[in-house]
Amino acid sequence: VLHRNARMTPLWRILSSKPHGAYCHDHIECSTGLCRNGFCSFDEPVHS
Repeated sequence: VLHRNARMTPLWRILSSKPHGAYCHDHIECSTGLCRNGFCSFDEPVHS
């Protein structure tokens, strides 16, 4: 079981990376690498 979990972890992290604007708990969850106010955000401020 440990070997299976260890082998699946990288793939799981790739599949679980969330796009900009997705709900998140931590920076590592986001494909953008930044979790701000509970949502995935970009490092640089986005002016809309």
